[in-house]
Amino acid sequence: MSIDSFEQDHPTLAVIDREYRRLNDILDGLSPDAMERPAFDPEFGSAPWTVKDLLTHMAAWKRNAIRVGEMVKSDPSSVPAAGTPDQILEIDVDQFNRDTYERWRDRPLDEALAEHRGAHEELVRALRSLPGELIPPPTSRNIWPYPAIWHVKMHRMDIVDAVG
Repeated sequence: MSIDSFEQDHPTLAVIDREYRRLNDILDGLSPDAMERPAFDPEFGSAPWTVKDLLTHMAAWKRNAIRVGEMVKSDPSSVPAAGTPDQILEIDVDQFNRDTYERWRDRPLDEALAEHRGAHEELVRALRSLPGELIPPPTSRNIWPYPAIWHVKMHRMDIVDAVG
C-alpha cells in the first residue's frame, strides 16, 4: 500500500509503510529456494523456521494487532496506553508461535506471500479506520502496533542474515 495523506500525517502509519517496503525490497529479490532457507542461526535457538515461515509468523502477529485495533475502535478505554498485543490479548507467545508455525509450515510459498500481504493491508485499513489520536506513536516498542514496526524490522534482519 502506498502512503496517502493520512499516513503522511500519522507517524506510526508512515513507519509501518516504511518497514513493509524495506522488507518487500528484500523479498522481491529472493528465489523460491532462498525462501526455504533456515531463518535463524543455530546459536540463537532451535526454531526450524525458514524465511517463508517468518512471513506467516509476522502476518499472524499483525492479525493480533488488528484484534487490538478492533478493541480500540469499540472501546478505547479497554486498551492500556502501553502494551503489545501479547500483553493486551494475554497470549502465550511461545504457544502462539508454535501453533502458527504448525498451521503454515507445509503451505506453499504463494499462500505465505498472500498472507503476508493480506495481513499488512488489513492492518493498515484497520488503523486508517481509527481516529489518529487513538494510534500510539512509533517511538516506543511497548505499543500495540509493535508487530508492524519493530517486529518486522527485527525479522527483516533475520532474513538478511539467512540469505546473505
